[in-house]
Amino acid sequence: MKKFFLISLVSIFLVAVLTGMFLLTFSLNKSAKRLDVIQISVSELSRKINEEQVNKIIINDETADIYLKSGKVEEIFNNKKVDLMEKLYDLGVDKNKLAKINIEIKKQTFLDYIFSVLLPFVLPFLIALPAIILIIWHIIRSYKNKK
Repeated sequence: MKKFFLISLVSIFLVAVLTGMFLLTFSLNKSAKRLDVIQISVSELSRKINEEQVNKIIINDETADIYLKSGKVEEIFNNKKVDLMEKLYDLGVDKNKLAKINIEIKKQTFLDYIFSVLLPFVLPFLIALPAIILIIWHIIRSYKNKK
């Protein structure tokens, strides 16, 4: 019986480690492309738009990626309460120059939501639950065999 508990604990530990490695790998893959991105302010973005240095803007939920004509990628944090375009207009960006820029808005997909929010909380329970049921089943079975 002690051998079974030892094997159960080792297997639960290994499953937890593998789950953690999977989740860490997923989060690192998602943020690995962000290493070469320079963070700028909205006023810096408005200056670059007026100087016609910006090629494309991709607006995400929390950030906006700025693709310059030189090939560099920059990023600004996008406050959801205030529209980025309103900020740019308030800072005096020329509307004609802004109209020349390709602007895309990306929404968070359901799969991104599952992997980033629900999976880290649900997956450990789904993995640990069968192990706990197996341990309880083994305890009840060994208790019945002793009688």
